[in-house]
Amino acid sequence: MDSSKNSVEEAVYRFFHRYSARDLKGVLECFIPDEGRYVGTGVDEGGAGIEGIRAMMERDFNSTSSMKIVIEDLWSRVSEDGKSACAFVRGRMHASLVDGHLLVPRFRKTMFLELHDGRWLQSHSHMSFPCMEQDEKSSFPAVNLKGRYDLLFSRTIDSILFLSPHTLDVIEANHAARSLWGFSKEELEDLSLKDLTDEETFLRVTQLLFEEGSPMFSLEGFALRGDGRELEVEISLERVSVAGLSSCLCIVRDISDRKKQERALLRRLEFEKLISSLSSRVLLKEDLDEAIEFALAGLGNFSGARSCYIFQFFDRGARRCMTHCWEKVKGTVERSHFQDFPSHDFEYFVGRLKAGDSIVIDDVPAMGDEWGLQRELLQRQGLKSFVVVPFFVSGKLKGYLGFDDVWDSRDWTPEDLVLLQAFCDVLSQAMVKREGEARLRKTMNSSIEVLSRAVEQRDLFTSGHQKRVSSLAEAIGVKLGFDPYRAEGIRIAGLLHDIGKINVPAEILNKPGPLSALEYQLVQRHPEIGRDILGDVHFPWPIAEAVLQHHERLDGSGYPQGLAGDAISLDARILGVADVVEAMCSHRPYRPSLGLDIALDELRKNRGGLYDPHVVDACFQLAEEGFFSEPPFA
Repeated sequence: MDSSKNSVEEAVYRFFHRYSARDLKGVLECFIPDEGRYVGTGVDEGGAGIEGIRAMMERDFNSTSSMKIVIEDLWSRVSEDGKSACAFVRGRMHASLVDGHLLVPRFRKTMFLELHDGRWLQSHSHMSFPCMEQDEKSSFPAVNLKGRYDLLFSRTIDSILFLSPHTLDVIEANHAARSLWGFSKEELEDLSLKDLTDEETFLRVTQLLFEEGSPMFSLEGFALRGDGRELEVEISLERVSVAGLSSCLCIVRDISDRKKQERALLRRLEFEKLISSLSSRVLLKEDLDEAIEFALAGLGNFSGARSCYIFQFFDRGARRCMTHCWEKVKGTVERSHFQDFPSHDFEYFVGRLKAGDSIVIDDVPAMGDEWGLQRELLQRQGLKSFVVVPFFVSGKLKGYLGFDDVWDSRDWTPEDLVLLQAFCDVLSQAMVKREGEARLRKTMNSSIEVLSRAVEQRDLFTSGHQKRVSSLAEAIGVKLGFDPYRAEGIRIAGLLHDIGKINVPAEILNKPGPLSALEYQLVQRHPEIGRDILGDVHFPWPIAEAVLQHHERLDGSGYPQGLAGDAISLDARILGVADVVEAMCSHRPYRPSLGLDIALDELRKNRGGLYDPHVVDACFQLAEEGFFSEPPFA
């Protein structure tokens, strides 16, 4: 027989766990046995009387749906003879009532136990419940939480639906849900989630819920309002159990504004990236017109415009002309219709541009009378909207960038117009740069022509030689894929390739017979002299190098350095072939012209030996196309 302290405590635990939550008689026996001596509340433990306590407990426990007794402290002592014991128990009872109340009373109980047939049995007890005044947080009266949950459900700003777990029909909806969808409570509870979302959103919900069996998930989709409008929403759905019944808790948040802001931010970032890329292209690409056409296509596609264009002012602002245009549908804009518009006929429009205003017109027919001829012109074109951003050069109106029929013009922000203005500033810089380069190129070409004529004046028999070499070298470069910028460089190198002959005595250059060894040495120095003359001229191309190397040959037999193979620049290899062909086709003081056939035969025999094979092939192509029958060779 076990009469230890542990056995007493085990008996106490069994005593408190042997009754079910709905067994009222057992619960009352647990707390108020018939042989109980003292029962009450507060300090005066006999004040309320056993009947009051029993009535209160019967009232609350009759509606109890679940109960759990938690012993917080247990102390026991066994008598010396081991046949009687005393246990002091302090604990808390958690009971959930079906009407939504939560019962949380504390209790204290002193139990007296006797040993019978090897078991400890309760003989009598002392029981008390702390009163509400003494311990308000753990008071015996029930706390009504259902009202709080009802208030939270009805007043929360998120839309909440309880849905049938199988059909997703609406069982209950809060006020926010009724506002979101624009239905009354009765209308909403006659619908299902299928009626309240678009098809794709509903399919994704059912797939996650039924096919994948997800107990909880969130997704973004579209809600369909009663007035037909779509809202972007975030749907969070979870399987729950309420009062023993399974359902789906669906929380829906309207994220339309957030998504709109996200799209606007992404559009802004994309626009900034586009403007940056187009600005770099306009500033760095040699062919400005090509860069502008590319930029207009990018801006037009991004903005959704029907056309995107540039007008420039000429004759000190007296007239304007369309200089560049991109069309969404080719053939819709006839540029000839937009040339030489007199500025004085569009006084209001031009005045706003001069003031630096970006103009956004959303409704062309609604434009005021102050627009005059401009409104009439736009209406004749059938335009509905347009956006115009001016650009300036040295503080004067140079032109404007325009967009026709920009369907989203109402959504254009001031930041968008600032970005367009930044692009226009870059555009004006590029135009200033091009105009300066054009003036510089004109000056450079004039100087080159003067130098070229100076050489020819000293060598009457080779008059026109440099011009013909220049023309042929440029044509060969184009055949080899040179862009216009590089082809311009080889053309200039051709005009100057014999500039070093200016330092060779005229009597040697015009000598009708063979040259002596000393005279030939003087002539062979002209590439180095040419390099020295041009060395301090800052050309944007390697002109001096090409002039120095134009008499070098692939096999190393040329002069002045005896270079071979790839050590000779491509420009010099082109000049070498052009120089040989022109010289053999022209008259010299010591012989008549040998003719084109012999010149081409020379190239054929030495292709890959003396002359670059690709350059020779390009020359043959030109001959087949009749290049040598046209000026300046004809």
